[in-house]
Amino acid sequence: MMISGIAASLVTRPRMMSAPQMEATHLADPDKLCTLLALMAFAVALTVKTGVAMARLHPIPVKKHGRRAWSLFALGLHTLRKIFAAASPAQVIAFLDQLLSPKLPIKPLLSLAFR
Repeated sequence: MMISGIAASLVTRPRMMSAPQMEATHLADPDKLCTLLALMAFAVALTVKTGVAMARLHPIPVKKHGRRAWSLFALGLHTLRKIFAAASPAQVIAFLDQLLSPKLPIKPLLSLAFR
């Protein structure tokens, strides 16, 4: 019995993840890619900082296997979604202003996240 070319390559070649091919995407400009990565890093940092502030207010429960029930990123993302959905634009701007400061914004989280 003859195995077809595609099936033979699947059997003989190990399944490995290939690196993303940037040439195949529409992001060919290095400056735009740099800006995108910088904005993504900034968003992740703000999300984690919000998660840390929320974890200080209400500690994340630890499950039986010893790990936290939620990551700081997931907790921060959930909190930011609640704040952006429920607060007025002026409150969001005030919260983001305090979030960018060196201190953790505990007081605005109390008033915005727990509605």
